[in-house]
Amino acid sequence: DRSFSRFGENLKDLRQLWPAVTSELRDIVRDQFFGRGVGPSGQWKPLNDAYRKWKEKKFPGQPLLIRTGETFRSLTTNSRNSIVTPLPNSLTFGTKVPYAVFHQRGGRRLPRRPIFDFNERQKEGLVKAVQRRLVAAGRENGITLT
Repeated sequence: DRSFSRFGENLKDLRQLWPAVTSELRDIVRDQFFGRGVGPSGQWKPLNDAYRKWKEKKFPGQPLLIRTGETFRSLTTNSRNSIVTPLPNSLTFGTKVPYAVFHQRGGRRLPRRPIFDFNERQKEGLVKAVQRRLVAAGRENGITLT
């Protein structure tokens, strides 16, 4: 009973779950960039010809949605533009890069290329990250789990 009570008390503060969730989110974003859109919205639209030619000159070899790499870096590593705010009941994850939201939502002439666009496999991965940590926490608190 004491073990279960201690485990329940620890569940009131979910911050111990957030590192695993953050790691999983970074993997999902990395997949989204490398796959140029692998979520339910599908592949990201290619650049229009004029912008593609300009980008090839100014930023040769950079893939879709990467010019300087700051948005990608901020979402896949812990950089100066990363937002990771773990609280007892929530996790805020994102980027301080101001133009990232325009890719997520799209705009007048900018096609929507969502960075956060989770498919079912990715959602399951997030749930599994939480489950693994909960099972470990239960064991750490003396609860036998099978």
